[in-house]
Amino acid sequence: MKHSEETKRKISESNKGKNIGKKTSEETKTKQRNSHLGRKYKPMSEQGRENIRIAHLGYKTPEETKKKLSEANKGIKRTEAQKKHLSEIHKGEKNPQWKGGVTPIYKVIRSLPEYKLWRAAVFERDNYTCIWCGKRDKTIQADHIKPFSLFPELRFAIDNGRTLCYDCHKTTDSWGKNVRWMQDKQ
Repeated sequence: MKHSEETKRKISESNKGKNIGKKTSEETKTKQRNSHLGRKYKPMSEQGRENIRIAHLGYKTPEETKKKLSEANKGIKRTEAQKKHLSEIHKGEKNPQWKGGVTPIYKVIRSLPEYKLWRAAVFERDNYTCIWCGKRDKTIQADHIKPFSLFPELRFAIDNGRTLCYDCHKTTDSWGKNVRWMQDKQ
């Protein structure tokens, strides 16, 4: 709600006699801090959480709000130590969205720095080119020659990787659910 000019003037006049703009004394700050010490807040009930969840279903953050949040964070420069600290305090069980470790192991492995280094090394070795058709575009993928799921000891071996475009990758024996067929074959 926006105030009319008259309302703004009245608010300004009513604040003139108050201590607006003065700093709070250390004594007052200490009293305020101490008044909050020892307070215990009850954790939210499951029903309360469910009510909030239902209320937020389908809510889309307005583009204007996203833009404001983006602009507010632009000037923030963090050191590597700060980035690491922020990462650590929200990992695993410390994350508010933790659901008891339900992420499949293959997703955990594929998000590891070692896996990302393996991909980069395979792409670099093959010059970012599909080794079968010679395509050089955004569709290239790092493929495991011996399947990721069947040979865990070879997951990060560069010799077990090759660069393929999406179309060529689909034709491999190990594409998608074909790994089960390969597993039965062994």
